[in-house]
This record gives sequence, C-alpha cells and structure tokens, in this order.
Amino acid sequence: MSTQPAYFTEEELGLESPEPFDHGEWRRIGKVLSLENDNSQWNLGFWLDKGVGKLGKPTALKEATKITRYATTTLWDFARTARAFPEYCDPDSRRRELSWSHHKEVAIAELSKEKRHELLDKAENNGWSILSLRTQVQDEIKKQKGQPQGEPLQRLQVSVNKATYDFLGRAATLLGKKRSEAAGLLLDELRQQRES
Repeated sequence: MSTQPAYFTEEELGLESPEPFDHGEWRRIGKVLSLENDNSQWNLGFWLDKGVGKLGKPTALKEATKITRYATTTLWDFARTARAFPEYCDPDSRRRELSWSHHKEVAIAELSKEKRHELLDKAENNGWSILSLRTQVQDEIKKQKGQPQGEPLQRLQVSVNKATYDFLGRAATLLGKKRSEAAGLLLDELRQQRES
C-alpha cells in the first residue's frame, strides 16, 4: 500500500508563495482554464467534423485517434457537439456561461434544435449543473417516448430462448425501439392489463 499523499502541499514542493491565498482570484483562474479546455474541445470537434466530411467517419476517427491520442468516443463527442452548435453559421447557438459539457448533454439526435436551445436557456437561467441538465434531458426523452416521467426505470437482465429473442427483435423493429426497450414495453403492458 502506498504511503504517498493524494496531493502535495506548496511547502512540500518548495513553492510557498509570499502573498496570501486569494480565493476569488483562484476561482477566476479556474474559470479561465476551464474555458480554455472547452475551446480545445470545440476546436477539435470542428476539426474532426471537417475530416469526417472529407474522409468518412471510420478513416477520420482512426487518424484523429492516432494524432490526438483521444479515445474515439471522446473525439466523436467533440464532433457531434460541434456539429449541433455550429458557431460559424449560428453565432448565438452556444451559451458562453455554460461549459462545453452542458452543450454535449443536449447534442443528441433525440432532441430538436429548438429543444436543445430551450434546455440550454433553462440551464443558464437556473444555474443547472451538468447532472441537473442530464436529468432534464432524460425526462424530455421519456416524455417524447410517452414514458412516465419521474418514474425511474429499472434494468433487468433475463435469459430467453431463441424464439422469444427473435420475437422481441421483430417487436423492436415494429416499435422502432431497441430489443430491451421493446421487452420492457411489453412487460409494462402485461402488468397494466393484469392490474386493471
């Protein structure tokens, strides 16, 4: 077991500063640094999106992963978020007071452009954290799918025979859902029939 501390103090590093700690200044610097990080995410997203347009998604992602050493999922998050908020043709699409991660939460295909802007406006006006915004996005998607809001879904793993598995696949196709979602809808419907 390591006895190394989780962090080093200024004294341990020999960097003790002569002026007293200014909490406000420390917070300001943190905000500036986080915005610099956000800018690199936007810039990498625009860069990758251009490569996808010219090289195709598989080639661009493969090369971008080698160049940047970011995971392909991270790079794809950058690109889809940048594509959802194209500042070059819609300068008001991004909210300066919100982080890139706030924008990433709403940059999904299930949300219309109008709904994205509405959720970002609410996040900005209400000071929502990323987690709060994520919850609102999940509620919106449930609403669009006709699922009850506020009722948390539980995950259930089951084993079924091949015929049932195939049946659920056909049902999913008809419903435009994933197989697991179709199974959940069928089970919910059965429960409701039995309870009424």
